[in-house]
Order: sequence, then structure tokens, then C-alpha cells
Amino acid sequence: MVKKYNFGKLVFSLEGKDKVLIHLQEELTSIESTSGKEQKIRFIFGDVPKDLDNGVFASPVISDGKSFLYEGQGFKYQVIKEENGNFKILIKSDTLRKKYRYLPKYSRFKDWNFLLPSEQLAKNFMYDVFDYITQIKNVEVGQSYMHASSFQKEDKTIAIVAWGGIGKTTAMLKLVGEQGWKFLSDDLGLIDTEGNLYRSPKKMQIYAYNLEGQPRLKELLTKGRGLLDRINWNYRKKYKGIKKVRRRVSAETLFGDDLVSKTAPLTHVFFIERVNNSEFSQRQLSVEELSQRAANTVMSEIDPYHKIIVALCTAQNDSILPEYSSLYQSTKSILSKAFSNINPILIRIPLHAGPNELVGYLNKIIE
Repeated sequence: MVKKYNFGKLVFSLEGKDKVLIHLQEELTSIESTSGKEQKIRFIFGDVPKDLDNGVFASPVISDGKSFLYEGQGFKYQVIKEENGNFKILIKSDTLRKKYRYLPKYSRFKDWNFLLPSEQLAKNFMYDVFDYITQIKNVEVGQSYMHASSFQKEDKTIAIVAWGGIGKTTAMLKLVGEQGWKFLSDDLGLIDTEGNLYRSPKKMQIYAYNLEGQPRLKELLTKGRGLLDRINWNYRKKYKGIKKVRRRVSAETLFGDDLVSKTAPLTHVFFIERVNNSEFSQRQLSVEELSQRAANTVMSEIDPYHKIIVALCTAQNDSILPEYSSLYQSTKSILSKAFSNINPILIRIPLHAGPNELVGYLNKIIE
């Protein structure tokens, strides 16, 4: 059965048979569609060829000029560029080792995400296949990812753009979970050239460090979780550390349907960076500078695109995917248009400032 999805302006579909499909369909439920529009991407789960006739080997790919094979992150797949430019992707998840097939709950208990083996593969698909493939097609329809936490309340829609590890996720969790803002995205947000932000269906990854000193957020994450889930969390936190245990959770599960938005026009955008000083500071940021910063951050988030395109260019089969410079420029151009009616602000936060201080500072600016 083919299931279609509207992701902003991009239409894609999932079909076929694979152990990960049920998890992917569940994760993408919020954007499922009955649209009659043509799919720009078809993910077809099932058989994948072992080799390509006259294929050129350039590790990690085998390419024949019209398609390429890639294997990694738990999947083998063939990306086929059709005559109309659309992607057909034949994909198959790896066979699980016996102990994972026969003892899936044991595997889940040992996993730092507390995921079944098939759920782990679904997570890998979203990060290592879905992200870069959809970004290539995003730019063709006038939209792009941005590495941002975003949220909306009444006539205000905020995007916090930053490099990883700055604190944007915890800030978003507090603003939505404690102050009634509505979730739009974490990790990769989606924005079009008109400045419209779209809800991201991807599940959030919440670490133990996101909950340090945040009793309300801890309550939201842990409610309804079973005994083994809690034991796994507490054990890993105590013996492995706060960066070695996390949970994947949908926005609806964490916050409830009423605190999840679908789309909203961007009104405020902040680029946040940490600096080695003791005070918060801010300054206006030009649209050009913000677009450059944001585009570079996106490019760093869409692995394994970089190593694949380098290999394809080496084999002179670079017509299947856009070259790095082309995708970067398209991403930057779309973000520049998206931010054109906004006054971006650069916020520099002290190196050791916590989420409470960051949210307090953001509240002053937003008000």
C-alpha cells in the first residue's frame, strides 16, 4: 500500500514491505495526505540489486550514471534519478542478528534510546537517508531545512537557529512545556521562500542533560513510562552519564495535540552562539550573514550526503545528485528569501549559561 505525505510543499511516499515501515508510518502520521500531486520521492521498501551493470566503484558508492548504490547505517539502497528528475529509491533494511530477532526486548533494554531493533533502524532512516534526500528535493520546490527549534503563540512565531549543543532544544522544551507555546520543530525545521514554517514530523531526541534542573520537563517525559524503561534511564544516567541516555518522542506524546502547531509565518529569528564571557549580548544580524550561517549549519546536518557526492564526483557520475556547492547555494538562496522580511538577531550567551538563563533572556526580547 502506497502512503503519501505532504511535507510543506514536498510530496513523497512510502511503499513496499519492511520491518521498519510500521514505525516510519507512525512517525509520519501527522503529515499523511491523500493529495493527488505527484511524488517527488518514492521510497520503495523491498528488493535492492546487489550490483549495477558497468557500475563504477568509488567507495562508499557504486554508480552507473543514472543511479547509485549505497550501504550503511543499517540500510542498502539504490537512488534512481528518473527522466523527470524525481527520485525512486529502492531500499532494504539490514537483516537483524539472531539475538535481536529473537530477543528484541532484551536489545531494547540495552539500548540507550530504549528502542527495539526495528525502531533503531527507523531512527537511522530518518537521520541518514530521509534528511539529505528530502533536502535535495526541498530546494527544488522552494523550501529548505534550517537547524532550528521553532514554536508559535498567537501572532508570534520564533525560530532559534544554532549549531548543535548550544541549548536550543531545552529552551524550546521549556517554552512549550512550561509557557504554552506551540511546537513546530526541533533539530531540522522546514521553511519556504515566503517565510512560512512547517511542523516537522520527526521525533525529538531528548537527553538526560536536557532535563537537568527541569522538573516539569522530566515529568512530561517520564509520565506513563514502564518500569524497565525507567530502570534503563536511571542506570545509564548514573553509570554512563547524562549524555549517554536519551529518548525519542513525538511532540504530541510529550506536549499533547493542543501544543503542536501545523504551520505559521516566521516573525522572529535568533541565531545563538556560546562565547567565553560572563554576559549575554545581542546585535542585529544581516539577512546575508544569517543565511550563510544557517545554510552551512544545514549542510553539516545532512550526512552522509557529503561523502556520497564526493564519491559520485570522483566517478564523474555527479548528475544523480547536485554537487555540494550547488546544494549549498540553493539552500542559502531559499533561506535568504525566507528571512527577507525579518530582522534577525545574533544572541551571544555565556559559555556556562543554563537553559533557565537563556529562556529568561529570550522572554525579554520576545516581549
